[in-house]
Amino acid sequence: MPSKRNIKEDYLRGEDSLHGFYNYSINNPDFRKIMEQKKYPESIRQVVSAYFRQQYASLELSEKTALNLQLIESPNTYTITTGHQLCLFGGPLFTIYKILSTVCLAETLKEQYPENHFIPVFWIHGEDHDFEEINHYFINFYQKKTYPSSFSGNTGKHLLTADILPLIPESFPEDLQQAYRPGKRMDAAYFHFFHLLLDEYGVLILNADTPELKKCFIPMMKKELSEGLTFEAVTQTGNEMTELGYPVQISPREINLFLMNEAGRNRIEKADKDSFVVRQTGSHFSLQEMLDLLENNPERFSPNVCLRPLYQETILPDLAYVGGWAEVSYWLQLKGIFEKMGIPFPLVLPRISATLWLASDFEEWQKLGLLPEEIRKTGPAAEKKLLYSVWNPEEWTKRKASVLKSIEDLQGFLTEEAPALSRTTLGMQRKTEYYLHRAEQKLLKQKKMKYRELFDAFRTLKARVQPDGLIQERVLGLAAFPDFSPQELIHKIKPFCNPLDFSHRDILLLRPNP
Repeated sequence: MPSKRNIKEDYLRGEDSLHGFYNYSINNPDFRKIMEQKKYPESIRQVVSAYFRQQYASLELSEKTALNLQLIESPNTYTITTGHQLCLFGGPLFTIYKILSTVCLAETLKEQYPENHFIPVFWIHGEDHDFEEINHYFINFYQKKTYPSSFSGNTGKHLLTADILPLIPESFPEDLQQAYRPGKRMDAAYFHFFHLLLDEYGVLILNADTPELKKCFIPMMKKELSEGLTFEAVTQTGNEMTELGYPVQISPREINLFLMNEAGRNRIEKADKDSFVVRQTGSHFSLQEMLDLLENNPERFSPNVCLRPLYQETILPDLAYVGGWAEVSYWLQLKGIFEKMGIPFPLVLPRISATLWLASDFEEWQKLGLLPEEIRKTGPAAEKKLLYSVWNPEEWTKRKASVLKSIEDLQGFLTEEAPALSRTTLGMQRKTEYYLHRAEQKLLKQKKMKYRELFDAFRTLKARVQPDGLIQERVLGLAAFPDFSPQELIHKIKPFCNPLDFSHRDILLLRPNP
């Protein structure tokens, strides 16, 4: 068995072992080359441009969004895309980080290539059907607010009930509160919320569950139904990654499409060589019947995780996709199917990662003598440094070493004088080491009791900012910082969003002086 390897570390370092799974390095990527290799049909550009115009026709737009709606029609316009499933009130912070990474990369590329245009796109995954993943949000690490309405099937089509009203964050401005109101479809609420939040940055929001967009993907879906290329290609890539010691994120199916109806999103499976069965409904289709249904009703077909990236890259003039590390990992597993389908594989970039600090918490942490990055260590590791700030263990270390040295000297003497007795000394050494370890633990415990207020303050603060076993950006969202409106929070995060800097950020949330 090959030793386990870390995709994140090797991707950041540009290790040779990963080169076969991507086209462009994330270290100083050559965007000119990526633009030259991006083949994007004018016919699809026209469909996508028309879709965006219709999507935004009735909305108030910033100058930047209005301009991007015009620029998307131009052949020298490219997109930078990220996406996420529907969530309540913005979702976890990492969703914001993904979007801001696309915004800042588009801005950076415009400075480097002023003759071209670059548009950040937020792709809505409205066809997912795991409602329990998206029906809640956290106001802190220990308090979750859950939308109690039950629903099965396509989450985007769910109509919000009056149960949503008590969940709307009171700290949000009125326009954002209005985004989630009873009677709205979940995908419409999500679109409305993010449009209000991102309009000033010119982000175009794309709901992929749209008939005219899926028509552009019909040729790829036909190949999937007729030839089943995805299973072979993704399985082969997964095996290659496994042989090199990398974990794989996704397991392809023989058919990587769902069939949607009023009851939900149902898996299509092969019944035999020339026919299919829809798992949840038991409906049977011949190959020709399925192809005819696809041709006439493409909106009823939904790509799974293996084909969704291919759908995205088919309908957008994308240069890069921005995602979390789990997404980066499974995108690398898909390069083979892109090659088989003749679609350019984009640059796959990890999003920024950050820890947000309220000014009062940051000041308290500094007073403890701890560095910002130490909030992400486990409690015992950070407590050790804190303890050593109030107690110098040098005397204990010296005495412990003296005791062990004395036993070692005694063993050496007995080995020379009475070898049979040296075994007794070995037993004494083990017992002494155990005793000293237990004594040290008790000593440390007593020191922590002596400085109880200090350690209680540390534990309370760590639980508030970054508890052990939890990651701030994966739990907390915009509603967890009620002193700042969502727009203010984004304004404070954006300056730290250099999308080609993959180090973790500690961001201090300061209010301007009055």
